[in-house]
Amino acid sequence: MKRIFVALMVTIALIAGCDSGAPATSSAATATGMPGTEITLPNGSYWRITPPQLAVLKRSELYLVCVDEQPTLIISTTTELYIKYNEVAQNLDKFPADKDRMIVVYCIVGITSQTASEALVAAGYTKVMHLEGGTMRWQQMGYPAYPFATAS
Repeated sequence: MKRIFVALMVTIALIAGCDSGAPATSSAATATGMPGTEITLPNGSYWRITPPQLAVLKRSELYLVCVDEQPTLIISTTTELYIKYNEVAQNLDKFPADKDRMIVVYCIVGITSQTASEALVAAGYTKVMHLEGGTMRWQQMGYPAYPFATAS
């Protein structure tokens, strides 16, 4: 019964994250050199990437950020920053000074990472990516995920 409830809540969260008034999207990633689907905002863009697209990127070139309210599962023990999605704009000093650094933002299902990505773009970051489907999709596709306690 608990599994059904959790599955139902995840489904509702995913549906709630869909917005018909969403920013424009484009698959012109090859023109920008960034992987994924470009999400264009009035003040810049970020890219929605899938787990396979993230898996092939070099970890040493990425700044990984988990934006869950209470992280329980992470995609890498090399995640650099754990911050609540709604506190990104107030904590920009914790992000790289280089606004052209590749930043990957993720959360459990990929909804709050979208909000965090928008805040980073508003702050002038130019290579922001958010993991579509979050840690759950990452793990469902067979990539390793770790309990948050491992990182602390």
